[in-house]
Amino acid sequence: MDVVEAGDGMKIKTIKNMKNIKNIKNEQGAALAYVVVVMTVVFLLMGAMISISMGENDQAMYQTDYMKAYYIARAGAESMAMEMERMDNKVYEQFLDEQVAEATDVLSGEGDLEVRVQKDGDQYRVSSLGTYKNTQASVNIMMSYRDRTEMEFGVYAKDAMSDVQVKDFTGQLASGGSIDFKTQSDKNEVGEANTMPYTTNNVSITVPRLNGFSIINEIDLDVNGDFMITESATITQWDMKNNKTLTIDTTLADYRKGSVEDYEDTFRLLSAGSSSDRWMVLLVQGEAIMNGDIEVTGDHNLMIIVEDAFYLGGELRMVNGNRVEFYIMDESNSSASGNNIFRDEGKYYDLVIAGSNIIGDEGVNKKPNLLNFYIHGSDTFSNNVLMDTNAKFCGYVIGPEAYVKIKNGNTDIYGGIYAKEVDLDASISYTQPNPSTETYTLYKQMSIDYWE
Repeated sequence: MDVVEAGDGMKIKTIKNMKNIKNIKNEQGAALAYVVVVMTVVFLLMGAMISISMGENDQAMYQTDYMKAYYIARAGAESMAMEMERMDNKVYEQFLDEQVAEATDVLSGEGDLEVRVQKDGDQYRVSSLGTYKNTQASVNIMMSYRDRTEMEFGVYAKDAMSDVQVKDFTGQLASGGSIDFKTQSDKNEVGEANTMPYTTNNVSITVPRLNGFSIINEIDLDVNGDFMITESATITQWDMKNNKTLTIDTTLADYRKGSVEDYEDTFRLLSAGSSSDRWMVLLVQGEAIMNGDIEVTGDHNLMIIVEDAFYLGGELRMVNGNRVEFYIMDESNSSASGNNIFRDEGKYYDLVIAGSNIIGDEGVNKKPNLLNFYIHGSDTFSNNVLMDTNAKFCGYVIGPEAYVKIKNGNTDIYGGIYAKEVDLDASISYTQPNPSTETYTLYKQMSIDYWE
């Protein structure tokens, strides 16, 4: 008889050849031969079953380790995606291509994690690799910027808010820090359900790229009477007096917004061509003082790009439902401004909204998204906004790095405010707009497209 292995090291004896069986003539010998053959088969089957069982156990252990590795990878991908939805645009560069976010010794020291973000055309790929013991799993999330047509909150400050005062407040008041009211009455007016402290909500705005951009047509608006502008222009000086009207006819609007660049921070101004979304552009040099009224006519849109500071002291009216966008682009330190007109209680401002009626659309169906003030800023400079209106404001003020102060207690706001700091220093009346059917983009926000 030979000795052979029957799986998992089990040794059994087998009959070398059938001659040995034939030599057993009696029943007892025949029975023995039969038993040996049967036992051989049984042992072989048992060995195979043991081998299979051990293999299934190994497979189960592998599956368990793989699932742990997968959930490590998934947690990393979801965490990075969440941060990308919240973080400011300027931070994205830190996570692109070369940078890897790592975590080690997770799950009792047996797991590791690596997450990277790569630009892939118009999308961003979040690649997460989870390792548990010797098993790896990967999870990919594709993300891109989504156009947002509504603000999530009525008034939002990225930093804490203190001494908040309101007269009437309909909507949600949110902050990335604490929210402290000046009186219990102010707190009751907003309501506990609509007060949302410690809420992270980072949005991003796109502003025009001005490097190399110029408009040959120049206009001096240091005038004492009414005035009309009929084509895009560079405003070399802007100082209009009270009770005068500046009419801006957008019929000959000749620009369009080009594709966004630089991690969605900027857009280019291009020739309108056959585009139906046409913009008249006024490029304002220096500090502008507008004590008179602005009336926008024609069938197209108006973009006012302010390189320094702007004082809006009169009314603003859009006759034909025109969209109007202000871009405050000053990149100097506001505290270094030399114009006392823009100073209030020791602080200098880059935008002062002091008109009696600054209205996107004053009909029953108000459309605040027709009027947007975008305040440019970064981690190295910020711009300040003073809202000191005496009547109505219907529109949005959006500046992720801006300081916004609302001073006049007679202000009635229908729209939204988003800033780094918001100072509600007066008992304002505020209403957050109802969801709109309009598709005008207010800002952009990173969102998940799909999982790979």
